[in-house]
Amino acid sequence: MIGGTDPNEGGTLTQANADIMSALRTLQQVGAADKADSILSDVETSRSYADLDSDREHNTDWLTTEYARRYISVMTDLARQLTRVASGSTTQDQDDAARCFGVKGLPGDVASLAISRRDAGDRVANTDPARLCELLATAARNGDDVLAHAILEVGVATGLADVVDDFKEAYPSLADAVDRLWTAAHRKTNVVDITNSWRVAALKPRQLSSLQDYEIQAAAAGNTGVGRWSVGQ
Repeated sequence: MIGGTDPNEGGTLTQANADIMSALRTLQQVGAADKADSILSDVETSRSYADLDSDREHNTDWLTTEYARRYISVMTDLARQLTRVASGSTTQDQDDAARCFGVKGLPGDVASLAISRRDAGDRVANTDPARLCELLATAARNGDDVLAHAILEVGVATGLADVVDDFKEAYPSLADAVDRLWTAAHRKTNVVDITNSWRVAALKPRQLSSLQDYEIQAAAAGNTGVGRWSVGQ
């Protein structure tokens, strides 16, 4: 403990930072990292600290407390926005997969379709990848949408661009969803894009740059006895 404050008790700010990283990681995993760009850009250009930067009337302790409060507010709001977008993107990804790889939206009995989809998957798994375009053409021509969906899933998973392109041509109403699934499959990573990580880190005002989360949380509460603070003016 430092100055009577537990370093593990960063409170709201620590949770906000964790939620931001979690949301960015989710967006990266579903191939939707670009959706964070406009949100981060808005925060970067918000001038949230402009009045404090030009303040010459208040002392260091007052300014530190105000910077801390503003920063926590900025980060908790960012966490809420990114979490909402990440949740929506995950739902979109699941819906895309259900409509393009599964049987969602296809006419017929759901249970029967599920059995047909399983059988189609087995058939595709035993087909030479070089013949998948030919098999897809036959499936599309005969109206065997279940088989076509099974072929697409393998095409996306194994990076067969020609299969994917043929599917989009045969099923243009699903083209956008297929593109999203392709992007997710081939840009998927469990690591947050380093550029976005830097952008998030850069949101901390320089006046708080030497402080850890628990110190910033304490400062926001008016506790100026934790650590050594020096807010430049």
